[in-house]
Amino acid sequence: MNTPIPDDKLESMREDIFRGMKLQAIKTYHECTEHGLKESKDAVEALAAELRASSPERFIAPTLGRQIMQRAVVGCFLLIMLLMGWGIAFLILRPKGR
Repeated sequence: MNTPIPDDKLESMREDIFRGMKLQAIKTYHECTEHGLKESKDAVEALAAELRASSPERFIAPTLGRQIMQRAVVGCFLLIMLLMGWGIAFLILRPKGR
């Protein structure tokens, strides 16, 4: 990273990277340096690689329960959309005499 970033913002970016919130770190870098998004992404990925090499234990991996919950929410959403589609199709295609 060539452009100086305030220490508090750099620490915030590090914490975001450790938490798996890389997009937030890219946004912070972009706002602090006014570099383009590609340059910001590359810089944050370089920082993430440095942090992963120096402190791999600090990275928070998503838990299995969290993954299951995310998949359940997506599954419920898809099921609701399917049922709504069937309901709409029934209303549109039902015989007119009833």
